[in-house]
Amino acid sequence: MSSEAAGKGPILVVDANDGPCVRSLFGALAARGWKVLFLRPYGLYYYRRVLKGTWSDLVGWRSIDANILEAHRAVPGLRTMPGLSLALIRRTLAGAMASFGCPSAVVYTLPFYAPLADRIRGEATLYFAYDAYRFYGGWNEQRIAALEDDMAARVDAVCTVSRQLEDDFTGRARRVQYLPNAAPDAWAERPTRGGVEPEPIRGLGRPIVGCVGAAQARYDWELIRKAAEDLPACSFVFLGHPPEPSGEARAVMGRRNIRFSGHVPHDTALECMRWFDVCWNPMALDDFNHRRCPLRLYDYLCTDRPVLSTGIREALELRPHVTVGTTAADCLEALKSMLDGRYTPDLEARRAAMKGHTWSVRAAQLEQVLADVKRGVKAGVAER
Repeated sequence: MSSEAAGKGPILVVDANDGPCVRSLFGALAARGWKVLFLRPYGLYYYRRVLKGTWSDLVGWRSIDANILEAHRAVPGLRTMPGLSLALIRRTLAGAMASFGCPSAVVYTLPFYAPLADRIRGEATLYFAYDAYRFYGGWNEQRIAALEDDMAARVDAVCTVSRQLEDDFTGRARRVQYLPNAAPDAWAERPTRGGVEPEPIRGLGRPIVGCVGAAQARYDWELIRKAAEDLPACSFVFLGHPPEPSGEARAVMGRRNIRFSGHVPHDTALECMRWFDVCWNPMALDDFNHRRCPLRLYDYLCTDRPVLSTGIREALELRPHVTVGTTAADCLEALKSMLDGRYTPDLEARRAAMKGHTWSVRAAQLEQVLADVKRGVKAGVAER
């Protein structure tokens, strides 16, 4: 179903984080014929000092890909000066609607945008909850919870990437839709390794236990330390930048059999994963991680390697294709079993399951959400 064929307007997404799940989901929607407009508001300091953005980048909309346009806007700061920042964002959104027409949907991705949600509306208005903002360091948990309540009351539907977030919003919003992360369609079609080892893991001792993504303070560093001690001949590889060297992470980072690669492009990461002996998700069990939906789990399932995770809530959704250790002892026993060859994944069942976990499937599911929401909105208008 293309937007042109259905005579529909664009999808307007207000998202400052440029998270890979947002990029992938709405990129897949664009591939299905929808025009997607990304508005990216950044705090002025972050935009100039961190992103190194220029003033010329703040002018107009630019083409990013077929059917995708993007605009950057610098604002004083949503946490420090929300009133002025929201007024500037609202002005840009109104200008986009004047230029491109009434959108089929306006999608908000931060609770700070709640005051805009009933002022700048399309045929449907959604909140895409893809992170647990209440648990961000330095953010006021009570304020974020109140803004989430406000957002949930104003939009037509809330889409969540995890079951725990779905539970959190149930009863607070008119409609809540579980819309988890996924994998690139092409990845799911070629799971086996080939060629030579990619450079980030070349020359490492085997076996290799690998984890993809920038390492975080919210990993279970005690579990990682214990695994590295129990398996000294094993290489533990983290494809990404190391965390800040503090606390438990500091002691682990100095071990000889632990390696951090630095930034690795996504496609290179896939090639590396195929050479892992075990793909690992060592996230700590806490309120924040239970609400996350790690992209790495879907990436791992595009290989023919065993996949092991700690018992975060979303990993449970991917059993039996992901082995879940509910305790540290369970994780270590499962890891040793995988390395000893006592565990073999059911690859046929995994590949069949992954056909339902691609970004094109998620885009089709989002299309259905939009269609259902708009029918409900029209029915409500007719009743009034």
